[in-house]
Parts: sequence; C-alpha cells; structure tokens
Amino acid sequence: MNRMFLTSAVFAAVLSLAACGRGDRDPGVEAGSLADEAIQAMRDDLADDLLSFGGTGGLARARLTPEGDLLIDGVAVAMDAEQRAAALAYRAEYLRIAEAGAAIGIRSAELAKDAVAAAITGALKGEDDAAIEARFEPTTARIRAEARALCDSLPRLKAAQDAFIAAVPEFAPYARFDRSDFDECDVDG
Repeated sequence: MNRMFLTSAVFAAVLSLAACGRGDRDPGVEAGSLADEAIQAMRDDLADDLLSFGGTGGLARARLTPEGDLLIDGVAVAMDAEQRAAALAYRAEYLRIAEAGAAIGIRSAELAKDAVAAAITGALKGEDDAAIEARFEPTTARIRAEARALCDSLPRLKAAQDAFIAAVPEFAPYARFDRSDFDECDVDG
C-alpha cells in the first residue's frame, strides 16, 4: 500500500483537527462535522487522484488513473476490457482501504484531542480518572471495531491486487501488498 500517502493524509487531518477543534463537545458523540468534512474532502480527492507506485530504486513510476489506465513511466499499458475491469476493481479496493484507514485516523485523533481536553478539565475539577475514561469508552469501542473490520478486509485488497497482476503482469513489480500486511494488522496489540 502507499503508506506515505495514507500517513500524509492522516497527518494533515490531525493538524487540521488540532488547530480547529473544540474540546467542549460530548465525548460519546460520533465524530463531529469537522471530521466528517475532512473525511468527505479526502474521499473526493482520492476519487480523482492518480494512484502512484514505484519511482524509487530504479523502478519507473507507475500510475493508475480513475479510468483504470495503467501508466508506466508515462506510457499507457495496452489493456482490454477485462484487464481494465481488474485495474478498476483493484483501484476501488485500494481506495476503500485508504479511505477507511484515514477515517479511523481522523476519528482517533479527534477522540485523543477530546480526551486530553477532558482530562485537563477533569483534573481541574477533581474528577475521577475512571469516570473520564468511561465517558470515552463507547467511542473508543466503535473506533476499535472499525479498525478490526478494516484489518479483516485486507485480504480483499490482496485478492484484488493478485487479480490485477494476473490480468496485467506489467503491474507485478509495483505490487507491494502481501500477507504480512494483514498479519501485522493488530488492533488489540
């Protein structure tokens, strides 16, 4: 997966939330409109963006367009309808995973911001730490369940990648997602 892109997207969202967020929101409430707007903006950007692979270590840059064209070093790989369908299926699965991961990151950052604000306010008011933690447990459990579902869906991305490689062997050098990626996906660790 393009971890650099996903990390950058989550980092930008975290900075936006930290700069603009409010700490007086109810902690049990689902992520607010700011997080939802950030997620929607990210979703819109991803839908129109080229997915980039390679470009380092002597490997030419490859890009996958929203239309399912595979460009290697700027040159389109000839594809028939079946190959394009495999490319589009891989792209859709890749974007689904990226979007879900970024959304989890944004909601987690907002939860962390709210928890820090509540902890500071609670300390000043003499609130019990356990009571503060209990207020955030429902939201934490929802985020953990979303993350677990994301981990459980990673084999679908691997299957889509494998189908894309089988249909378009030129993509094989760019395929970086393997079994270890979902073996290492540990929500409870």
